[in-house]
This record gives sequence, C-alpha cells and structure tokens, in this order.
Amino acid sequence: MKKRNSGCCFLFLCLLFLLPGLILIKDRLPDQETIKKHGEDLHQQIHHLVNGVKVPKKESEEEKQELLTAGQGSNGCSYYYWLLDEESRAEYMKILDGLQDMKEEIDLFLDEEETVKIVKMVLADHPELFWTEASYHYTVYKDWIRLKPVYTCSPEEKEERAVAVEATVQEALQSIPEGLSSYEHIKTLFSYVVNTVSYDLDAPDNQNIYSSMVNRVSVCTGYAKELQYLLQRDGIQALLVEGEVVDRGPHAWIIVLCDGKYYHVDPTFGDPSYTEDSMESMDSLPPELQVDYAFLCCDDQEISRDRSISRELELPVCDSRDLLYYPMHGTCFDSYGEEVLVSLQDSLERGENFWEGQFTNEEAFETMIAKMQDGVYANLVLANNPYMESVLCRMSYRTESRVVKMWYEQ
Repeated sequence: MKKRNSGCCFLFLCLLFLLPGLILIKDRLPDQETIKKHGEDLHQQIHHLVNGVKVPKKESEEEKQELLTAGQGSNGCSYYYWLLDEESRAEYMKILDGLQDMKEEIDLFLDEEETVKIVKMVLADHPELFWTEASYHYTVYKDWIRLKPVYTCSPEEKEERAVAVEATVQEALQSIPEGLSSYEHIKTLFSYVVNTVSYDLDAPDNQNIYSSMVNRVSVCTGYAKELQYLLQRDGIQALLVEGEVVDRGPHAWIIVLCDGKYYHVDPTFGDPSYTEDSMESMDSLPPELQVDYAFLCCDDQEISRDRSISRELELPVCDSRDLLYYPMHGTCFDSYGEEVLVSLQDSLERGENFWEGQFTNEEAFETMIAKMQDGVYANLVLANNPYMESVLCRMSYRTESRVVKMWYEQ
C-alpha cells in the first residue's frame, strides 16, 4: 500500500464518502466453508475495499449482533472487528494487513489511545500472528501515528514456521469425528491442546502459537492462542482474554461463542499437571482423568472464583451455566453424603476404575478428601470386587475448581 501524507489521505477519504453506489462489506461475506479455509481471500478483498473506492457501512446494533452471533467471514471469527465502526475497521485492517506482510511501518489515522486499543483488538482476534510481538513502538504526529511492529523472526523463518503450524492445524481438525455438536467440537479441540502441550515457563516463543503447536511446550498464552486458532479454523468465534489468577499472577484464556452464547474456556487449567494439588505423577492418571473439564465453557461467575478479568477491552457477557461439565454429568455436589456414595457405586458397577466429581463449597470439598483418605473409596472397591485381597487407591484434587479425582490399581 502506498504511503500518503495526511492532506492527501483526508481528501481521498472525503471523496470516498461522496461516491454513490457503495458496495457493502456485509453483502460480500462468504459462507462457512470459506471461514474454515481461514478466509485468506476475504482478507484480500477487504484490503482492496479499504484502500479502493468501496467503504463498509455502519451496522445498526441489531445487525452488529447478528454478525457477531453468525460468525460470518474471516473476521466473523474475530470478535472485536465487528464492534468497530467503518472508519475504525479500515484502520484495524491496515494494522492486520501490515502485520501479515511484516511491514516495518504502518501509518494510521488514529490518536494514541485509539491506536493502543485497536492494536490490542487485532492481537486479541488473531492468534495466527505468531511472528508478531505484543510490544511495539510508535511515533505520534499531529494527525496520524506511525506504528513500528516488533517481529520475532525473519520473513523466511515465518514461512517455514507457518508450514509446521499448518500441519498441527490439520492434525487437530482431523481428530474431530463427524456429526458432533458445536460444544463437542470445542471439547475435542480443548482435549487436543491439553493432551499435546506441556507447561514450561522457560519454553521459547511461549507468547505465541509456535511454542504450543510446534514445540509442544508453552505457558498459558500459548495454550490459549492455540485453542483460539484451532476453533477459528473450525469456524467457531473465539477471542483472547487476560487477567490475573489469585496467588499466581497474570494469566490468559479465551472466550468462545457456542450456539449463540458466550463461555470462558481455559485450556491451561485443563491440564492437570499445571495446578494439581495432590499428584504422584501425571503418568499415573488413567487416560480418562488426564483432562480437567472444570474450566471448559464456564460463565463469568465460575471463572471469577479464582481470578480477576481485565476489562481493558470490551468483553461479551458469559452468563449461561448450561454447559458446566460436572453439573451436566451429574457429578457436582453441594455436600458429601449419599449422592456421592451412589455416584461412586454407579461408577464401580460400570466397571470403571476411576471417578471424578466437583463440590460447590469448601466444606464439602474438604470432607470428600478426608473421607477418601480414610479409605471410603478403597472399601467400596473391595466390596464390589470380593476376589481382591487388597487395592491401591490414588487421589488428586484441585483447589481452584474443587474437583476430586480417584482411581485404583490392583
């Protein structure tokens, strides 16, 4: 894109708004198949619209909500793009195109506050920009700003790494069986990330998807961005969220759109090895217990029990509790009592050598742990297996979610 001085650009923009018969971006949105191909063609179309003679119109609040809910277009999976008016979208696309092309300088007709906000929006919407640092430099002029991004690799390295990232994308998407619901797509990709990434504070490139998708070691940002990118490639809207976990510090996770409702999803906390309070070894857990689903599709209330959420950018309201994992599976309890024992017995009668459940309050959670340490589970196992002379029972638990997991070995 050619650079223009502020006077020329102002005249050019004035001419744009005077031109009749403008074509709307809204009318050029692709179908869901295009979304799953990541919408590269649409990015080029929008680039030409922004820099040519066609201008998107400002949608009404009703139309904007429809676009957000429908998740249309390559930016339909990008929450923040659709919150902006047409002028801000044009600057958003300049930033996105510039980062994709690894431009050294990007000229924007924004003030300093708007620049910081929209850059953050672009990065929250687009986890695929693994070659881009979250930090950057900029110079403020009278009517415009020159943005100077910081990149983590060369253009040649970017292309090589993109091939490796794409291989992981294909592997993950091919792991999803046909005929699943949107929720099951999210759950499958959530499990994929947890099962293929290990937490390591010293992992290189740990603020982007290259660490998690290629090196397979990362921190919370890598976990979150990988799941976000996989969901977007699967046609599901997702955005990055930042905050702080009590006694742990800064943290990142995502919000997803599932069947018209928004939910918090934290894949880092889905990895039992990350914050398990009582563990002998991750390898000792049965496969069925190696993913923690307590932080899959949570509402604002549930996710806020152990953390604060940054409100620097506008976030959608997550007020639905209909996809909380343990309540859905009948293993969420208000107290330790007969219901818990019945659930344990039912699990043993199904021939399972494992059990997990969640408790809604601290007293019930601590009582459950104490009862298991006293041998309640071991006694139930032996009573259901009279041929056993002894049994080795193990337990792990997580304070943040009040989830208790148990399994036994002969």
